[in-house]
Amino acid sequence: MIDCFRILAVLMVLTETVRGYLEGIPMIISKLFSIGAYGVALYFIISGYLSYKSVLNCSSFTQYLRKKIIRIFPMYYASLLLTFIIGAVILKIYPIDWKWIYHILFLNMFVPNKEWMWWNSVNFFWTVPAFVAWYLLSYPLFKTLVPDPRY
Repeated sequence: MIDCFRILAVLMVLTETVRGYLEGIPMIISKLFSIGAYGVALYFIISGYLSYKSVLNCSSFTQYLRKKIIRIFPMYYASLLLTFIIGAVILKIYPIDWKWIYHILFLNMFVPNKEWMWWNSVNFFWTVPAFVAWYLLSYPLFKTLVPDPRY
């Protein structure tokens, strides 16, 4: 059942993305496509719940982090590399400068700079530092503040 809500959240976010590329569409259709922000919130709520379930299934913080790193980092860095190659090198729609290091180190959401809004609108990369920060905090929070329901 939770997977259905995850799919719904992703579809809601995609509608917002598509709406950005549609010009001159009727207002009613534009309003229909404006549900994307709710999809982001729904996805974050579901991720918090699933993070709790993941903490319950791990015996140590190291095991928990290893699972998260294996699941997130390869796809994140592959996406970041493709975005850099296609967007910055080939299409030249993104600048080639040192600020890519913010994305590499997951700092783009936390380090203020003049182009903060621009850099956080580069595809989906603004969400990943939020998830990484949450994953780092969730294990100790859940283990200390929430009793294990299995006992």
